[in-house]
Amino acid sequence: MLYTVVYVDRWGKAQGILNIASSRSPQFLHDRIRHLALRSGANCTPEEAMQVLAVCTGTVNLAVLGDFTSPTLLPVLDQMRVQRLSILLRRLFGGGPVDLAHQGFRHITHLDLYDIIDERICEQLGNLPNLTHLSLDCEVRRDIILGAIPYCRRLQLLLVLWSSFSSDYERARIPGVYDIRFVVGTYEDYWDEWENDARGHRSLWLPAEDFIARKRRREIDVTRYWIHPDE
Repeated sequence: MLYTVVYVDRWGKAQGILNIASSRSPQFLHDRIRHLALRSGANCTPEEAMQVLAVCTGTVNLAVLGDFTSPTLLPVLDQMRVQRLSILLRRLFGGGPVDLAHQGFRHITHLDLYDIIDERICEQLGNLPNLTHLSLDCEVRRDIILGAIPYCRRLQLLLVLWSSFSSDYERARIPGVYDIRFVVGTYEDYWDEWENDARGHRSLWLPAEDFIARKRRREIDVTRYWIHPDE
């Protein structure tokens, strides 16, 4: 239980993991760490971050952002069975073509993207056979957002997240958008939300799932897709 969730936001924690790895069998951390976050701005080098990832191959929930996201991460993903991933795709592929047919993505069910996606990335989403939950942490044109849905054969939720400091929620009220799986939500601290989800508490996904369930029960207008912050 001590090692199940690891949130690296300072150098000491990364070094602590490496110290454990050097004093235990290679299987020790593989068998224990299931949720791992490498926060943008964490006080450790990209090399140290890659060393941490290399000994945490049992991770199923991975968030890697900022300078820690690079093509060197791709072979590490190949060694994992990541189901939940928070990532910058363009950095992951070094600014080159994004290839979501890469084997490191084959088990992903929940994908949280910080990229401004385009039509080509939407088409690539069809290469994720198990994707059920897609979150976009940026403002993307409505036609591109909804254009992603037909490519995701098993999609249950398409969530667009805004910072809670954004006040113009009504701009989400665009006529003609009725896909029940499309939800706009807000957050205050992404990393707090990530850790809550990893520890089994209320997360970014759960309010959106509840919102869709209420629409299916006709408790709220089925054409509405924004969640007010006080709900």
